[in-house]
Amino acid sequence: MNIAEVNDLYLLMRDRAVSWVAPDLNGAVIALDPQPAMLRTAYALSPLEQSIVAAKGQLSNERGWLLALAPCPDGPPYRSGLLFTFTREVNWGDGKTTAYLYGRATRVFSLGSDDGFFLTGPDGDSSIWRLFRAELDAFNRWVLTLSPIRLASQCPSADFSSLKTPLLAHSVAAQYADLARALTAKTYMAVVTHAKNIVEGIISEKLGSAGKGRDLAEDLRAIRKLLEGNPKDGSSGWTYLEYHLAQKIRLVHGQTHATAPVRTGRPLRPESFPKRYCPGKIIHAHSLPLLEIPPKPCYKKLHPKYPNNIFVPRQTGPERKCVYPPVVGERAKGGRP
Repeated sequence: MNIAEVNDLYLLMRDRAVSWVAPDLNGAVIALDPQPAMLRTAYALSPLEQSIVAAKGQLSNERGWLLALAPCPDGPPYRSGLLFTFTREVNWGDGKTTAYLYGRATRVFSLGSDDGFFLTGPDGDSSIWRLFRAELDAFNRWVLTLSPIRLASQCPSADFSSLKTPLLAHSVAAQYADLARALTAKTYMAVVTHAKNIVEGIISEKLGSAGKGRDLAEDLRAIRKLLEGNPKDGSSGWTYLEYHLAQKIRLVHGQTHATAPVRTGRPLRPESFPKRYCPGKIIHAHSLPLLEIPPKPCYKKLHPKYPNNIFVPRQTGPERKCVYPPVVGERAKGGRP
């Protein structure tokens, strides 16, 4: 008998030995073979600190929930599990054995939220799992599929608790988790889409436009007006670098639309994003007409020979020739090579 066949599960402990047993169809109690891997687990409404601290307290409860790991049809990094809840302590009869009865969670047991989280250990992000799918088997018993919040060590953890709207913070955190999975799975269109959604959420929170139906393009137009009204970098609450990076992500996201290959005349490939058309379009579309580059000090910061910043605001006056290379006709007339 294996764990998937069990409704009532007993944990027997005697002299530091433990065993999982269950009654068979004839009522005889037999040991499960193989012995299941059972994890303590606790539910958290969100991955934010307050919810996780409360869930960690539930983990230390000897009468908490247990998650029996089961084969997952989605494969790594997802995991499937069967949820068991504590029922009661049982008098086993021999006076030497401590026994606890756990029951399989069924339809009448509420999981909380459909997009909640499960904690399986005290070690922070590596122990937090998002409820990816909740299904009922033929006997109305829950089968859960979980996805990790932190997928791999290469993906740094992110803290969005500074966003004051709880639902928005929750949504952006979920987008970041999906972004990490897309990076590992090398699904490049999904990476761009999730990055754009994260930027859109953060900007809408700062502008106070969350919930008003405005998209990223409208919010960026509002930021541009603020920058034009307060040309000094940062005086409007936004920096030019923040604005241009957000515009870059928006433009690259436009290349993921289904009609993009029709416009460009070629299919999309991962290497298409950074190389074809984007730098020129970004520089042309997002130069700020009110921003002049003085000889000092931000001229160096924005000069195109520095590869870390390809955004060159529009120039007027004698500094223009220092920033833009001469055209072919000027070269023929003896201009700068």
